[in-house]
Amino acid sequence: MKHAFPDGRPGNIEISMRRADPGSVELAVADDGVGLPVDLEALRSSTLGLRLVDGFAAKLKGEVIVQQEGGTRFQICFSEKGTLPESETPA
Repeated sequence: MKHAFPDGRPGNIEISMRRADPGSVELAVADDGVGLPVDLEALRSSTLGLRLVDGFAAKLKGEVIVQQEGGTRFQICFSEKGTLPESETPA
């Protein structure tokens, strides 16, 4: 919120999850805010927020896709099965 909509600028955030293909899931978080800085390489950044996105995708053994048009969209695609080790499966 703080970075996408500075100075109280209004905007929208969309969170979605869908089955992309059989056995594949897509999680997307998007906003129509100011976007990432042009010179920022999102997947190589050391900022806490972007490290968390990368760590979450790694935990799911997924792939991150970043789109920077009309705001920012992070999409994580991962397998529906075998994403969490047995010890981390929710009860």
